[in-house]
Amino acid sequence: MRDVESGQFAAPRAFDVLSRYRTEQLSLNTSDRPRIQLPEAPFVRAFLQKYPEAKSEPVALNSFAPPLARQFAQRQLELIQSGQDTAAAFAQAEKDFAARIQALRSRYLASATGSTNPLELLRQAEQEALDAGLEALAETQRR
Repeated sequence: MRDVESGQFAAPRAFDVLSRYRTEQLSLNTSDRPRIQLPEAPFVRAFLQKYPEAKSEPVALNSFAPPLARQFAQRQLELIQSGQDTAAAFAQAEKDFAARIQALRSRYLASATGSTNPLELLRQAEQEALDAGLEALAETQRR
């Protein structure tokens, strides 16, 4: 548009329309973007505050399963909606997820002390699951 106004180029036929309606200036720094607040967000923050090692938990990007913190918060939200208060729902959700939280803590402590590589722990867990599956398959074939 500036090139046409400078006189270096011939004005197109629709120039008068283009000059009447200028385009808006685009700004990528808009501060009025809508923020989405999920109902379980405060519960996720409370869980991560109590169990900060959950922040370092690996998340599979090609999986539909949410991370442990979000699953915990959704369970706590279900308990609150069923009539329990927040503290009791948190305690009940801790009982429900006790095994997974303990496994998370043990992986975190093992990686923090440097005794075992976390990838090695995951490989061992996968190998155990694979061995259990193969044993179950062999058992079904024996019958």
